[in-house]
Amino acid sequence: MKRSRNLAAPALALLISALLLACSSKDSPKAEPATKHVVLGPKGALSFLDADGNVLLSSVSQPSVAADVPYFALGFSTEAEPELVPPTFETDIVPPPVPEESARHAATSVQSTKTTPDGFVSVLATDDPAGRTMTVTVSEADGLARVTVTVSKPEGVTAVFGSFQSPSNEAFHGFGGRRESTDLRGRTIANWVHDYRERELNVAYYYPQPMFLSSAGYGLWIDTERMATFRMASDLPDAFRVCVADSTLRLVLAPQAGVAALKAITALSGRHAVAPSWSMGPTLSRTVRLFADSPGVYQAKVEDDVARIVGGAYLVEAYAYEGWARLPDAFVTQTNATLTAAGIHPVLYIRSFVSDDTAGTERKGVFDEALTNGYVATYPDGTPYVYPSSFPGNADAAVIDFTNPEAVVWWKGRIRAMLDTGADGFMSDFGEQVLPNMVFADGSTGATMHNKYPVLQHRATREAVDAYKADHPGREPFFFVRSGYAGTPGSVAYEDAAFPGDESSNFDKDTGLPSIVPDMLNRQLFGGYGFSTDIGGYADFVDGLAPTEELYVRWLEAAVFTSHFRVHNSAVTGVRMPWSFGAETEATWKEMVALHNRARPLIERLWREAQASAEPPLRPVWLNDPSSEARAHGDDEWLVGPDLLVAPVLEEQATSREVYFPGGCWQLHGDGATYEGPTTVTVEAPLRMLPWFTRCGTSL
Repeated sequence: MKRSRNLAAPALALLISALLLACSSKDSPKAEPATKHVVLGPKGALSFLDADGNVLLSSVSQPSVAADVPYFALGFSTEAEPELVPPTFETDIVPPPVPEESARHAATSVQSTKTTPDGFVSVLATDDPAGRTMTVTVSEADGLARVTVTVSKPEGVTAVFGSFQSPSNEAFHGFGGRRESTDLRGRTIANWVHDYRERELNVAYYYPQPMFLSSAGYGLWIDTERMATFRMASDLPDAFRVCVADSTLRLVLAPQAGVAALKAITALSGRHAVAPSWSMGPTLSRTVRLFADSPGVYQAKVEDDVARIVGGAYLVEAYAYEGWARLPDAFVTQTNATLTAAGIHPVLYIRSFVSDDTAGTERKGVFDEALTNGYVATYPDGTPYVYPSSFPGNADAAVIDFTNPEAVVWWKGRIRAMLDTGADGFMSDFGEQVLPNMVFADGSTGATMHNKYPVLQHRATREAVDAYKADHPGREPFFFVRSGYAGTPGSVAYEDAAFPGDESSNFDKDTGLPSIVPDMLNRQLFGGYGFSTDIGGYADFVDGLAPTEELYVRWLEAAVFTSHFRVHNSAVTGVRMPWSFGAETEATWKEMVALHNRARPLIERLWREAQASAEPPLRPVWLNDPSSEARAHGDDEWLVGPDLLVAPVLEEQATSREVYFPGGCWQLHGDGATYEGPTTVTVEAPLRMLPWFTRCGTSL
């Protein structure tokens, strides 16, 4: 069935539904299924309709092969799938052999159909010589159409896939922390929690969400915790394909456009609750400089920072020092007390693995304690699974097992002890290190636990924080994370905020400053409202270069109109504080802090409203203005609510930039030059000038 907006009459849609079902099989019952949004064709092809009977999405009409990948309406594999080999940071993991001939099978006809109270169940014949069938179960509830495709005789089944038609102008938005673009059309996407440093710089995707919003008027969630690939018109110009490493494929479709689809899906998958207000204030971070910061050197740097900021000259609302765990207990307690007395919130650090590495982020003895007590993932023989730490020093590391109730109690105790030092917040870092051959206490392996792991990590952390808050009225603990994944609910339901992973300290589009905008906007769609970028970047080890003053200033500007404003850099060359570049940049920092503080009440109000509306506080322009012109600048500008437009400079040495203005009158900085949209204009933007605009007649 061809996608068409001409099928507007509901009566016509019902007629099509009846005809398709009548043709599906001689043995099929004549009763019409109790679903209004899903139609099954005679060979297992799916069509999804909106409330008016328009076809939103339909399976490919003819099977084909592109890039050695089969595009069948529905199908499955019984041999290893090369596209489902997950990336891994450990080189001794040998990928499964790729078969000389792929065993991929297609659904061929509908054998039977029966109605259910909320949909229907159909059994499909396939071309599998072993006689496997595919059962399609369709149901509707809560504004969502659910399709579950299950292969019989699941032993030996390695993947299930479906392929769908896509017109050339369809855009795909979302998929979590994707840095390439806010339109993923033309991309092949791996659904795998991954730290980019370990393999490919362009695979910097710490927070996948297997869900997207289509410009064609629907949202789609591929509900899986397994490795999966999404080929979004990357092989064929008129089709996309989803493939899951499982014997079951679950599709959840929201048959509505825009925010309505986001609301229906995130009602199940979750949304960030509003973070404590203090956490949105300006934050300075003192990371541990790798290869250089001994505990004594690091302590002296923290002492110097605290002496500078407690007087109030830098308008700091929080101060983070990640290497706290290697400092004397008395020093940490006294430092936190000094900060608190000055109205500054102390922020510390914890991570999802244990190691005696050089990062300086956990106390001596924690690694041995975790292994001795069985708090970590194991090899199949039950011995602790150790692997090389991500940090220098050739130390072993081990992943904490959040399926072990005793390990969870231990983790929560560590968080309580950290907050007992007087800390008000912390980073809960990592979560990407689960390897396929690890074994967990609940019997799951790393292959099935890998994506789910950060959900368990952040759920345990949320429970610890909520319990601490209940025991300490008046305290507002805050934590933010790096890794995450979807679910019912996903980790977004437990976190206060997330940062996009270790951005490189440069203007690189894939991993540096420009990458944070699409990453942020893709997360915003499906509930990731709290966003805390590393101002100045962190991964200076990518090219060995420290952040320049220009990069630092442009990053300050880009972070102003995000929910969290946090300086956090750099791993090798050392932290750059606002005073590191001299008086002019120090003044710029203070100016940007003042502007961020002006915006905070607006962002916080929009965030609270999003709890009910699901309309992202920081939204891509095309969400309010669906035109293709708006999509042209979907990666480098955004709206804060409907009336504030932000267009930071993201290109090195640029002194102007092109800005797309949606319909209406817009005014530079709320009181400057005016522009009448929709239009695209090049505006001047010298260093230390951030282009931002309000609708005429409104103010920040």
